[in-house]
Amino acid sequence: DLAGIEHVVDKLSPPLRLATSAVVIAGAVAAGFSLGSKFGGSRNAAVGGAVALGVASGAAAYALNAAAPRVASVDLHNFVAGLDDPSMLKNEDIDG
Repeated sequence: DLAGIEHVVDKLSPPLRLATSAVVIAGAVAAGFSLGSKFGGSRNAAVGGAVALGVASGAAAYALNAAAPRVASVDLHNFVAGLDDPSMLKNEDIDG
């Protein structure tokens, strides 16, 4: 069974997953810069905020992409378990 973030990974195609990760990281860096400049009042605080939120969102994006192999293996297992005759499995099914 899939758990947690794996449900999200299952719904996203690989290009969409990478694009979503890039947008989330860019948004977090911009938000961190904005928050750092608002509360810190200096350029160094703004850059620090951008780095902090950028690293945090990068870790989340990494976790999202790292879950993809497990999701693929669970999907393949569920597909094979649903077959009446597992010898009917084709290469196209595995590639899918």
